[in-house]
Amino acid sequence: MDNVNNEACLHFGVTAFPTALAMADVTQVSGREFISAVVAGYDVIVRLGRALKCAGHYAREFHSTGTCGAFGAAAVVGRLLGLKDDSFVHALGISGSQTSRSMEYLTQGAWTKRLHPGWASHSGIWAALQARSGYTGPTTILEGRDGFLQAYSGDPDPSLVLKDLGVEYQVARTSIKPHTCCRFKQGPIDCLLNLPSIYGLNPMDVAEVRVGVLSAGMKLVSDPIESKRHPVSVVDMQFSMPFGADVALTHGRASLEEYQESMPDNPQVKHVMERVNCITNPKLDAVFPKQFPAWAEVDTTDGRTLRSEMEYPKGDPENPVTWPEMNEKFLQLSVPVISSTRQQEIIAAVESLDHLSDVRQFAALLSTE
Repeated sequence: MDNVNNEACLHFGVTAFPTALAMADVTQVSGREFISAVVAGYDVIVRLGRALKCAGHYAREFHSTGTCGAFGAAAVVGRLLGLKDDSFVHALGISGSQTSRSMEYLTQGAWTKRLHPGWASHSGIWAALQARSGYTGPTTILEGRDGFLQAYSGDPDPSLVLKDLGVEYQVARTSIKPHTCCRFKQGPIDCLLNLPSIYGLNPMDVAEVRVGVLSAGMKLVSDPIESKRHPVSVVDMQFSMPFGADVALTHGRASLEEYQESMPDNPQVKHVMERVNCITNPKLDAVFPKQFPAWAEVDTTDGRTLRSEMEYPKGDPENPVTWPEMNEKFLQLSVPVISSTRQQEIIAAVESLDHLSDVRQFAALLSTE
């Protein structure tokens, strides 16, 4: 349920925040310093991600959250350590040699995807500490002949790295995922969630489900379709559009509770999954990656065709979640491990983070009770 940037097609908070929290144990970090470091990390991660062009990066089987995340982590640490000029550049250069994050996890539902952001954070911290000690890295790690952009994408656009630098901060282009699954499933799930409330749909009356999927996401959530219709692990479910479609129609939501290994055995879920087809559409692809539009259609056994479509999935900057909705998401996800009293303390600390003198006070609230 990570946050997302549409143009870069990656998650950034999952690396930037833990890195900044870890550094609060190395050097004293105020709330304002914490925020500015995270903002800098977001900018580096997103700018590299969009310059790679996610389709070109995915085609080479790399996971951009981890690859770009290593550079972002180095930027977070470099800022908090006060690295300047060459030292900061060397930190990025060193992190560039630690950016291999394979997407082979998709073939077997393996756990290695969960390793990538943590390893990116580790890589960035290590790189910045090495640079502070005088260790050098290639200063052309991004734009060089054998640098990151050329090596990790078949169609990079280096001009996007610095476009609007200092004018548009990428943290302001954050999308918040309301559903427990891949970003490419979020819009279609939103469309399908609309249908029962509008038409009073019974899942067992579903004859066929068609969802419009962006071409860049087909390999992630739709192909091969028979495999996607029969997920065997939670990771498989998170990257299965048929599973996302069926829990939306059978349970009216796609939360953490639905993404359980027993769910595919539910008779209603099986019924719907077998009837889901994923379709690419030039109209959807035309506005990608700046926009993730979606549509969904359901044919019923009584001859109706029900349709829903949207320009911006819930959580996009153009269709944002509210602060109360953010709080509710946090409460639902953390209730198994954090008491209600501590939950409210954390929310209050986040709301006043810019006034905190030492982030270790905030980090202490996040530890297990």
